[in-house]
Amino acid sequence: MASLRSQATAAAVPSETAVVVPARRPRQRWRSVVATLLIVIACILAPLAGVAVWTKNLVTDADRYVATVAPLARDPAIQNAVADKITAEIFAHVDVQAITNQAVDALAERGLPPRVADPLHALSGPMASGVQGFVRTEVGKVVGQRRVRGCLGER
Repeated sequence: MASLRSQATAAAVPSETAVVVPARRPRQRWRSVVATLLIVIACILAPLAGVAVWTKNLVTDADRYVATVAPLARDPAIQNAVADKITAEIFAHVDVQAITNQAVDALAERGLPPRVADPLHALSGPMASGVQGFVRTEVGKVVGQRRVRGCLGER
C-alpha cells in the first residue's frame, strides 16, 4: 500500500513539463466570404425554383391548364381584348385608306370626272374607319362563339 500511496502522491504533484498545444491555423477570410455569398445566392434562387416548378406543373398538365384558362375564354373583357388584338393585326397589314385612294385614282385614270374623284378621296378616311369598325364587330362575334372559345381552352 505504501507503494500505491507514493505513486498517488507523485501523480498529484504537478510536473514541470509544459503541455504543448498545437497552434491553430488562422482562419482564412475568403472562406467566410464565399460561404456568405453562396447562402445569399441560395436564398435568391430558392423562391425562383419554387415558381418555376409551379409554372411547369401548371402548363404541362393539360387538364389543369384548361381548368385555369377556360373561365377566361368566357370573360367578355378577354374576348374584347382578343378581338381588338386580331383587328389591330389585320389592319397592320391592310391599309384601307390607301386601297380606297388607289381605287379612286384608277377610276380617275379611266375617265372618272375630278368633281366626283375629289369627294371620293375625302371619303377614304371615314370609309377606312367604317371598315375597321365593321371588321371589329364581326371579329368580336366570331371570338364570342362557343367553337372559338373551345380553341381558347373552354371544353
